[in-house]
Amino acid sequence: MDDPSWSSYRPSDLLGAFDVTLSQDQRLLKFHLAGQSLIPHRLVGEEAISRPFCYTLDVISQRGDIELKSLIAQPALIEIRQADGGYRPLSGLVDTAALLGEDGGVYYYQLVLVPWLSLLSLGRDSRIFQDKTVIEVIEAVFQGHEIAKGRYRFDLRRDYPARSYCVQYRESDFHFVNRLMEQEGLFFYFSHGEGDHCLVVTDSVDTCPAVTPQAIRFHRQAATEAEDALTQWGGHRQQQPTRVSLATFNYKQPRHPSDIAQDTIRDQGHLPDTEVYDYPGEYYYPDHRRGERLAVNRLEALESRAKRFHGAGGARQLQVGGHFTLTQHGQHERGDDSEREFLVLGLTLHAENALPVSAHLSTLPGSLQEQLDQARRAHGLDLSDKGSSLHRDDYQRAGTGHYLVDIETQRLCLPYRSSLDHPRPVMGGPQTATVVGPEGEEIHTDRLNRVKVQFHWDRLGHHDAGSSCWLRVSEPNASAGWGAVFVPRIGQEVIVDFLEGDPDRPLITGRVYNGDERPEWHSNGLLSGFKSKTYRGGKYNELVFDDATDQERVRLNSEHAKSQLNLGYLIHQHGNTRGDFRGTGFELRTDAYGAVRANQGLLVSSWGQLGANGEQLDMRPAWRELQSAWQLADSLSDSAVDHDAEALASRTDLHKASDDAQGRHGSADSATAFDGSSATTASKGGRGEAARLKEPWLQLASPAGIAISTRQSTHLAQGKSLSVTASEDINLAAGKRLVASIADRLSLFVQRAGIKLFAAQGKVEVQAQSDEMALTAEKKLSITSTEDAVHIAAAEEVLLTCGGGYIRLKGGDIEIHAPGTIDVKGSQHLFGGPTSLSYPLDNLPETEPSNLDLEHLYGNGRPVPGARYRAFLADGSVRQGVLDAAGKATLSGLPLGGVQVEYFQDPREIDKRPQAWPSKVPIKPTYATTSGDTQAAVSGSAGGLGSTSQPAPSLLQSPGWAGGTSGRMPNTSGVGLSSPGWPEGPPLPTIPGDIPSDLAGRVEQQARAQLEKIAQEKLQEQLPGLGNTELSSPGWKGGVPTRPTFGDLKDTPHAQDTDLTSPGWPGGSPKKRS
Repeated sequence: MDDPSWSSYRPSDLLGAFDVTLSQDQRLLKFHLAGQSLIPHRLVGEEAISRPFCYTLDVISQRGDIELKSLIAQPALIEIRQADGGYRPLSGLVDTAALLGEDGGVYYYQLVLVPWLSLLSLGRDSRIFQDKTVIEVIEAVFQGHEIAKGRYRFDLRRDYPARSYCVQYRESDFHFVNRLMEQEGLFFYFSHGEGDHCLVVTDSVDTCPAVTPQAIRFHRQAATEAEDALTQWGGHRQQQPTRVSLATFNYKQPRHPSDIAQDTIRDQGHLPDTEVYDYPGEYYYPDHRRGERLAVNRLEALESRAKRFHGAGGARQLQVGGHFTLTQHGQHERGDDSEREFLVLGLTLHAENALPVSAHLSTLPGSLQEQLDQARRAHGLDLSDKGSSLHRDDYQRAGTGHYLVDIETQRLCLPYRSSLDHPRPVMGGPQTATVVGPEGEEIHTDRLNRVKVQFHWDRLGHHDAGSSCWLRVSEPNASAGWGAVFVPRIGQEVIVDFLEGDPDRPLITGRVYNGDERPEWHSNGLLSGFKSKTYRGGKYNELVFDDATDQERVRLNSEHAKSQLNLGYLIHQHGNTRGDFRGTGFELRTDAYGAVRANQGLLVSSWGQLGANGEQLDMRPAWRELQSAWQLADSLSDSAVDHDAEALASRTDLHKASDDAQGRHGSADSATAFDGSSATTASKGGRGEAARLKEPWLQLASPAGIAISTRQSTHLAQGKSLSVTASEDINLAAGKRLVASIADRLSLFVQRAGIKLFAAQGKVEVQAQSDEMALTAEKKLSITSTEDAVHIAAAEEVLLTCGGGYIRLKGGDIEIHAPGTIDVKGSQHLFGGPTSLSYPLDNLPETEPSNLDLEHLYGNGRPVPGARYRAFLADGSVRQGVLDAAGKATLSGLPLGGVQVEYFQDPREIDKRPQAWPSKVPIKPTYATTSGDTQAAVSGSAGGLGSTSQPAPSLLQSPGWAGGTSGRMPNTSGVGLSSPGWPEGPPLPTIPGDIPSDLAGRVEQQARAQLEKIAQEKLQEQLPGLGNTELSSPGWKGGVPTRPTFGDLKDTPHAQDTDLTSPGWPGGSPKKRS
């Protein structure tokens, strides 16, 4: 309230008082603003830890023409006089300037001072920080503002890990740095100097300075006090949670436990257990240690708020971030020093200079007068008390003024952390971005198929591999070892979403086309599917679905060798264009190689099965044809045997083919379909039986016919027999030659109409190079030369006989004997002296020993170097050795017959395990593999034999040995096969005791089969002495053919150690057999 004695005070007198008495010397408040003469009158200040300060100041001036805009952002200095006569500075920047009014020639202005940090809230930015610590990020933000340079420092006690990805998105720098500091447990305060203020960022109260003087008394404030004091003091306790628990999920370690819990250690009385559980997002912390720190930060923020102390008084040295010692307070005198030390967390100050003009100036709207009056009343000060030093008479006397402060503190011994008052921005929805990578690359990804992107809002990115962190890509399906993989390529536009709206957690959820990346199939909407692009090329792979009405089509295409599978309605397609009709059904084609493999059998049939009904291997039409063929072959074979000709031994295989085509498999207990809602129920479907092949046959069947044509050669190779059965005719036509090379015998039997063998030109030769030749006819036997002679010559004897009479030519003598008349008629009878005729006889060829090349390969075609091998020859001898570096070896001087080759372990495996030559013959082989788990194999002139870790040989009949097999398997003395040429009859096999029973059974079975064969052919009666007769092969003179004949050890996988027989046996026939 104004004093009435001042009501008639003239403006000229007021202005005169301003000129005479308004000096800043010895005043409570001083104010400095460059280029301006402004006297501070009233001051209200707000300070808090981790908050910008705000000082509002009423100033007076004689000038009313000061441009307000000239004051904005100017540095200003407030000085507060201390009890010792010195001054404490408060510096800031002018944020707001206002002209409150004029009274008596005096102009009142109001200025608001803030720190430079507050100016960071004026802007807004979006940018990305990668692999930087929070300190480096904050410093990078500050260094982007010229006003911040040199005005901040860090005073830290802890280390901080680098953040792989940290995004500031559409938020001010002020909000961004505050958010980061709150997350990391950092806080800040301001220190003031004579010319400027400095932002101090710290993580420990131990770094906070003490105020000067540090000791502050609790005492009633009076005008006679030489020291400032606190006149009000009290504690405030609030219940807080007792536990903080955090959880996160780290996709790099999905099974790693991530739960963190921290309990309070502060004594807060008898409080119920309360917990703050939070899931702040995925990979919020990478490890347990980091999680504990973040949880402790939150818990310490809660513990700090649990107990606070508030005070008020006139202590002018107090400032936020400083600590002091409270003295002369009864509640704190009994404890140790930590009970009396307090950290100032926030304060509000009210100050007024005692100026003469204040006593008669009216209150202007917006001035700080009202706030100061409220502060006085809150401090219990009565302005109506004439004895009070705050009465306006003091202003008239130009006194010092007054200063009031309210503070909030906590004990210095407790940690301080700011609460999370600055939340992260929440992304409003998905965004699009462009996939980026190193220059010149088309694909840039890692082991998790993550990619990097350039966000459209990122003006600092360089569209390279440093534009973002690795972003995971959502796929249609994803799991360990299975799922879908479509890695976004550089340049593609992708859809990026954010987990829980967190800008630090981007995730690619899709891809979109744009003006540069346009779809291959467009406009008509009929074509859909997938199409890839060759890395650094223009080719592609694609799966196209064509949904044109009544022209449904699917194409699976690889541009390499134009390899395609076309299904349905086939047309030409070029990009987006549907072209001409090509056919219907399916087409599997390639410009390169092709292979069709089915481990359990393969059916290729043109018998119809309309509507996709029926069983997969429905071979009933084919079975009927095979059954008919077997019946024909069986009847003709029986007829041949009845006429002493060779039986069709392969008819049993033909019957087996028919029988194997009637196999069934599946579960016969149920054939019901289930349409359940669960996998367990649905899995009960798919039962019943279906056709199958009992053995892995390749079945070709057609109701119209099968045609095989080539401009070159057609080859049929069988391990056992080749059967050709026709209900009517078998026709062979050769433009040049028809050549047959047979290892055992040639047998032709004709039921009716005889045999015709004609040579229109050229000589007809028939030779038995190592045995007899018999020509027999039930009726007449004619030998006729229509234009030349008939020569009959023999090295030993020529015998012509009929009806008991005979003519014998032997040893140069001629015998003519007859039981009846010898009739010799002629125009002349010449019985001259002895003479002879030397007739040239053909020298029949003999075969010579030959060589056999071995080559041992893995399944991937690489050689097996240094592998040991052992070869069992036809004469019973054994050769062994080591393959060279190319996996090859050559066996020289081989005798007539088959060769059985064993390969041992990969030598690299032998290096790891000692391996000796096998002393016994194991039955079940184990297969060596390469380091890449590729099954070993062998190929070459010795045939495609497999490789075994342990040998498992088998003994098979060699078709060229007319006298039976003379060789024996190792360690199997007495094991052999019968010889049809042995005069004493075929011996039964002797099975030694050290031979495994299953091997002995197979040997015996083979021997008995041989005996049956001998009995059927009646060789002992018809061809006596065959066992001691040479057998040579007339056709094979040039060495061993490369294609082998395999044995039939059906319980041995891949016929791994089967006898390798050479159909020509160039090694020569054995001269003598025992």
